[in-house]
Amino acid sequence: METKDSSINPNNKGKIYVTGLIQGFNKAEIRYIVEQLGFQWSTTISSLTLLIIGKNPGQNKIETADRLNIRKLSWDEFAKEYNFEVKREAKQEIVQDNNIPPQIAELITKTKNKKSQARLIAYTNLIEIEENYVTEILVKALTDELGTIRKRAMKELRKRIPEKLPYLLFELFDHHNDYVVKDSVNALIKEKYPDKIEHLTKALEIKKRGFSANKVFEELLKLSPPNLDEILVKTVKANIFKASEKAFELLKERKYPKLEEIALGAIFNTFSSKYHNYLESKGYQKHILEKALKEYDSADKSIKYMIIGKLAKYHYDERAMNLLERESNSSDKSIKSHAQHNKERAVIFKKIDPYLKLIQSVKNEDKIEGYTQIVKELGEDSFNYVKNGIRTEETNVRIAIIKLLAPYKNKYDVSSFLKRFVNDRDGKVRESVRRILYSRDKEVEEKVDKAVKLIEDLRSLTESTKTEDSEIKKKKTIIELGKMMGKKSVDSLVKLLKDENATIRGNTARALGEIGDTKAIKPLEELLETEKSDYVKQEVEEALQQLRKK
Repeated sequence: METKDSSINPNNKGKIYVTGLIQGFNKAEIRYIVEQLGFQWSTTISSLTLLIIGKNPGQNKIETADRLNIRKLSWDEFAKEYNFEVKREAKQEIVQDNNIPPQIAELITKTKNKKSQARLIAYTNLIEIEENYVTEILVKALTDELGTIRKRAMKELRKRIPEKLPYLLFELFDHHNDYVVKDSVNALIKEKYPDKIEHLTKALEIKKRGFSANKVFEELLKLSPPNLDEILVKTVKANIFKASEKAFELLKERKYPKLEEIALGAIFNTFSSKYHNYLESKGYQKHILEKALKEYDSADKSIKYMIIGKLAKYHYDERAMNLLERESNSSDKSIKSHAQHNKERAVIFKKIDPYLKLIQSVKNEDKIEGYTQIVKELGEDSFNYVKNGIRTEETNVRIAIIKLLAPYKNKYDVSSFLKRFVNDRDGKVRESVRRILYSRDKEVEEKVDKAVKLIEDLRSLTESTKTEDSEIKKKKTIIELGKMMGKKSVDSLVKLLKDENATIRGNTARALGEIGDTKAIKPLEELLETEKSDYVKQEVEEALQQLRKK
């Protein structure tokens, strides 16, 4: 799309709904145009700013618009008012519905109404009988509910009109059926044709979410397009799950000059936290707040949720607190509850704000001090504000946080959270977590005894009473024994190396290797000398290899 006036401001101008056909455009292309002009694309007629009327419009839509006093414009009137013109790029002629005679169209309709297998047979027969219209029939088959039919249609069309297939597939990118879109994306990515980069770039704007757009984005990166920055910006704006996050990171790496502007535009999308954190690190707190307050009243409910969640951080601004207070009395129960929760969060943020800034420091001693002060300030309520540090910080900070969490007993299930790190990649963190878990649970010895007894019970099963479930229980129980006790469980586990059951011996060896106590080396070496089972030998050798690295 080219505009006569490049100063068109792409701020939110309200919602648009299109009824009827617009000559020369599909819905995906129309959507792209109206969104570039700053409108939101609506799939319902309620809360509209403008209804655009094309050829053969829905009369009920027009009547509803009249009743709700919604403004109406034709496509030409819309283009004239917003001062734009669209230059259509020439593309190869593709098969249109009006190429199909009525009798063939009727046969296709009947075919689509059949059950899956009958439909496949019917299409096959139809293709063989109506040779003159086989291409038209295959094009219709591209949108069939049955994947087998769609894939066969693609295969046949690839043989008959390979030069037109990419364009046919692109037309399906805005189809209502996600499986049709998915098949089309997969097939289009495999095709080789001159306009591939251009088509895939447009596809990002057409299908904004899910598998399709993510896969299209990955394919574009492989093609190394010359306009990569432009594609990355479009991907961030399109809010395409992982693709948008990756595009933003690539723009940062490439030192894109307008990165702050792009981040500010995307901040209240689904992935706003990434852009929010980046902007805060650059000192854009005031800009974030201004955007939130400006956009709130005209935003959809989902965006309002995100804005409310962000406003809790701006406890120092009276306007932010006033909005939270206002929405705490909202007639919408979910908004009301969310606002009340974030008003409480704002009070907490006000208490710990200086310590959150310490955590952002590059110095580990400052970070540790920040986490320590938050715990002192909030007590057990600090759990949700410090726990993520175990995942993200450096070793000595992570260990300090683990120690800070150790006294927590009642309000949060800290033990369950810490158990996630008993097999952490960092050995010092593993050991720290295991020590804390052991110190928190005075009944751990009793648990070990129960685990050993369970293994004894499982051992007593005869060949006739063994089940797949019992074998799984053996493995899980032994591994859990190691996790519960760490090095404290070694003596108990060593006894199991003499078990008659090879499964128990093998899994015990694995558990000992993971625990990492070198006193298990000798018993494992002794077992290796006498062991006959190849499976157990392999587990023992791997465990010894782990232990000898200590």
